[in-house]
Amino acid sequence: MAVFHIYGDESGKLHQSDYPSFCGYVGHVSAWQGVAALWNNLRLKWQVPPIHMARIMSPNNKNDEWTKVKEDWAGSWEAKRDMMLLQFSEIVREAPVVCVGAIVDAKAFSTRRR
Repeated sequence: MAVFHIYGDESGKLHQSDYPSFCGYVGHVSAWQGVAALWNNLRLKWQVPPIHMARIMSPNNKNDEWTKVKEDWAGSWEAKRDMMLLQFSEIVREAPVVCVGAIVDAKAFSTRRR
């Protein structure tokens, strides 16, 4: 029997967006062990909180961990951020996992007759 893990996330909320997307990665449990080790090691190297693109690209909340990272990196924020994201993307690109996704027509779904 194969055991698979899927990590997914959404962009937009069903009640806020007409077309939210749901995307993620699926792979055998053994693949995720390697990905997780590389991912955690890279987070340790950069000394950053969990990766959350909305917070990384707009770290404006004073109580947010990513705002603290931006403040710590000061004038080198954009260069370091871009290099860090490139390194995380390389882990995903080389990983033996498959990208999956779908876009939902939430407006049509919520207005259809039952």
